[in-house]
Amino acid sequence: AHFVAENQRWILDYDSQRGEGHLQSGGLVFSPDGSGFVYWAQLGKGYQAVSHNNLGPAFEGLADFTFGSDARHLAYLANHQRKISAVMLDEPGEGYDKIRRLGFSPFRQQLSYIATQDQRELVVINRKDAYTADKVSSLTWSPDGEIWAAAVQTGKEKRVVRNGAEHPAFEEVTKLTFSPASSAMGYLGFRDRQWVVVQDGLESEPYMDIDELSFSPDGRQLAFLGRIKGQGTALTINGERQRDHQLAKNLTWSEDGSQWAYLFFDKGGWFLNVNGHVANKQPYHELLQPLRFDAQRGCFTLLARQDKALLTVAYY
Repeated sequence: AHFVAENQRWILDYDSQRGEGHLQSGGLVFSPDGSGFVYWAQLGKGYQAVSHNNLGPAFEGLADFTFGSDARHLAYLANHQRKISAVMLDEPGEGYDKIRRLGFSPFRQQLSYIATQDQRELVVINRKDAYTADKVSSLTWSPDGEIWAAAVQTGKEKRVVRNGAEHPAFEEVTKLTFSPASSAMGYLGFRDRQWVVVQDGLESEPYMDIDELSFSPDGRQLAFLGRIKGQGTALTINGERQRDHQLAKNLTWSEDGSQWAYLFFDKGGWFLNVNGHVANKQPYHELLQPLRFDAQRGCFTLLARQDKALLTVAYY
């Protein structure tokens, strides 16, 4: 699809079929399944959403066309009565000062966004205010579409809210993530100068630093690289801490989540650890590419320098 100009009008050419002409047109977006599209068009003084040549109501301005999994689930933002509203099924919702993070949940296709009203921020689910705070810094859904979670702040307290239920307060919360295969949830919390991993409401032991928090692709394992005061950095997987290293990075999973690997620095060089076993007897002196998993060949791969030799490493 593309726009063409004829007789001072803009026309959408869609698979060689032409729609109506408009004074101005733009913002063309296709639905994820390719079955539909939407764009804005100016008619007179107003702007309307055009979806498969069906005109929506006129507003002072339009933005953020957002589809769910198919063309039936469409939402966008509109200037309506001097406020910003989320429009769905041609009906504008409540007006706010600002709206951001407009989107749909997986599977159930629930509309969600973060709204600002009178210097407060709100989590809005299906056009209903679900939680209010001084600030909402993130909003995300579980892969099954059953649970929403947000990182919020009220006063100096920051916490995670899960389907409206409050988790304990921290000085900072970050890295909010869901398991790819379920509604299991993890994030980092900071208090008393230390970080903890919170998984489904349970806190780990405290760490000075935590990096690369991630669930395995099958959702069965949660892992991270953490440094404890007076010790080194080590991989912790499902609550079990592995051996300490001077440095560690590039935590990588196999495609099915059954294998993991990372790089660690000890005694002047880098080593590859795969499922708890050190893969190279001699250290790599320089890492030239990040560690990754090659799904086609079923191996971990790395480009490194050992003395003057450049090595392509493939560990099966």
